[in-house]
Amino acid sequence: MFYIVAVMTGVLTAMTIVANGQLGETLDIYRSSVLVHVVGLFTQSLITYFKKADTRLRSGLPFWCYMGGTMGVFTVVFSNYAFTSLGVTGVLALNLLGMSVMSVLTDQFGWFGMRRYPLTKYKALSIAIITAGVLLLLLPLDIGAGLSIVLAFMTGVIVVVSRTMNTRTLHFYNLPVSTMLNYLTGLIMSVILLVIINPGALMAPFPLDPNWIMYTGGAVGAIMVSLVTLITSKLSAFNVTVLTFLGQYFFGMVIDAFIGRTPTVKGVVAGLIVLLGLIVNYLANKRTGTLVT
Repeated sequence: MFYIVAVMTGVLTAMTIVANGQLGETLDIYRSSVLVHVVGLFTQSLITYFKKADTRLRSGLPFWCYMGGTMGVFTVVFSNYAFTSLGVTGVLALNLLGMSVMSVLTDQFGWFGMRRYPLTKYKALSIAIITAGVLLLLLPLDIGAGLSIVLAFMTGVIVVVSRTMNTRTLHFYNLPVSTMLNYLTGLIMSVILLVIINPGALMAPFPLDPNWIMYTGGAVGAIMVSLVTLITSKLSAFNVTVLTFLGQYFFGMVIDAFIGRTPTVKGVVAGLIVLLGLIVNYLANKRTGTLVT
């Protein structure tokens, strides 16, 4: 069950990358981040209200655990920047590489207070296969897109840190409130960045565009953050990373085709290699009895 949910969060993530990327092209990166978090906070506030969730502040939660939303701002900013150069699949491939590296480290050392999942030879083989698939997708590297490549990779690293922080809040808050706090702190950070980098844009009007899809990134993202927070408490960081990538990647290829970026044979093969890496890890977990459904 959690494996299916993880794949679905990947599909939602691909949708938010496209919506937020288009919004970033229409506005600018920082104003679009503010709008994304406003929409996300509004959506999650409605969910919290109708669920009658307990919103009282709790004591005992480390302050850094509230920072998941602030970290998430940089995933929006970095992805929006990289989207124009790399497209959906390129951004997602580098995200996977960054997430894989950070996930393995988090699992190995139990960072951020998470459960440890030590590296096994099967997981090492799985990582090697997945990395080969990502490198195949990225070759030949465009040196001119160097900053986009670095930012897309760092987005993956930040995603793991952010979702781990959000998961820690589940020990103190319910899921709706945890997600609402994510968007609240994210909005605060987005406004701070906008004031520092482009203060004149703070009072500038937001242009309306008939392409309403670009305004849905925050709402879809709120649902995605809730699901990711839930499954991260049930699965290893590595499994969450790879499963969400599969949903992101193959749905991302469909989206790329709709916006004029035709999927290539190389891209399909690279995705299948990543899928092979996941199968290796899945069989290893089933053999050792650590598989969670």
